[in-house]
Amino acid sequence: MKINERLRSQLEYVRQSVPFYRDNRVCDSSSLDSFPLINKKNILSEYSNFISEDLGIRKNKLVKLLENPTVRQGDSFNEVYEFDNIIIEQTTGTSGIPFRCAKTKSERSAISLEMWKTRRKIDKQLTIQNLFSFNHTGINRENPNPNDFNLDHVINLYKKVEFSKSRWLHASPNTIEKHVDILKNHRDKLSLSDLHYIEFTGNHYSDETKKKIENFFNVKIVNQYGCIETWAMAMSCNKGHLHVNETLVHIELLDDNDKIINQLDQPGRVFVTSLINKAFPIIRYQTGDFAKFVDTECSCNQKGPVIQILEGREINLIKGLSNKVFGNVLFHKILQRTIFEIPAGKNIKYIQITQPTLNSFLIEINEFKDVNKVVQEIINLTKERLNKDFLFEIKILSENMIYKRRTEKGHLFLCKC
Repeated sequence: MKINERLRSQLEYVRQSVPFYRDNRVCDSSSLDSFPLINKKNILSEYSNFISEDLGIRKNKLVKLLENPTVRQGDSFNEVYEFDNIIIEQTTGTSGIPFRCAKTKSERSAISLEMWKTRRKIDKQLTIQNLFSFNHTGINRENPNPNDFNLDHVINLYKKVEFSKSRWLHASPNTIEKHVDILKNHRDKLSLSDLHYIEFTGNHYSDETKKKIENFFNVKIVNQYGCIETWAMAMSCNKGHLHVNETLVHIELLDDNDKIINQLDQPGRVFVTSLINKAFPIIRYQTGDFAKFVDTECSCNQKGPVIQILEGREINLIKGLSNKVFGNVLFHKILQRTIFEIPAGKNIKYIQITQPTLNSFLIEINEFKDVNKVVQEIINLTKERLNKDFLFEIKILSENMIYKRRTEKGHLFLCKC
């Protein structure tokens, strides 16, 4: 494939400075295809080989910190350690593998600057002072925990947004949707007239969720697609199209046989190459997402190709089936039907469905009257949809356990092995 100078330069850098690529004689900086595909497990097994030798004596300390997730500073969810102008970040572990990565402060600044350029194309009145972030809040978190879903806490959280006269909110859609559900009978307690945009990142969301949140807050949703390892990869424009930021990343879509997909509207697995990160380079890295490039003529002022991120991640695939079924998609539909057909289903406050083995599911749910009837309906619909006789284990969770789960992780529906 033909590559641009920015990408070629990054490939040449890692080929000379990063042991994993330097020792791989097949790697050719003029051909991205010659570089191996990698994922979290590859890096976790040999962190040292994926870190640049240009860090000098800092490399040994960095490797030790990456390999030991128990060592951390402060109480931030993502930024967990800082030393010698290097900041270590950690993923939430929703894929089953908590993962640490690192960027230098200069790399973070370069990415942030590009992200701000893109935001300012959408809203020229946006400044650092009027953006309120629920995500990526630094080693010592300044803003209150958005995943504490106590009513008084959530009201106070938005009082702080109100007091700061924030114009733009940066958050996870899952978290904001829960806030809307909690605040739906208390909207009159908040005055958020200065808030105009909410930038979503971290999770896929439906059109229904988008409309629900836009109507509640009277804002416009901006979609930022990215990951902890690279930060932003794409951002939606005022026309609603998600444009890849080709200054920051190069994105490839590959089929199940690891062949590059060049056709439009053809779904594939997302692999990303960072054009910024050099201390901890990300080259042809599997994000776990599925997407397709779409043929859209956009009149906005963003130039990158338009990509559509598909609902469901590789970790959501139900194992043991001959066809692809995303657990999060399936169970959302099953729950919607259950709640519609069984009145007691409206009492579901928390539910998580996981797949501990190839032939079984674990349903964890809050306690309420007729919970067993509701769970049986979920089981019956699952067997009907999947046409397979899975085993089911049921756990009824106490309020204290649910509170702890929600505080630690903002995801309700997850299908994993």
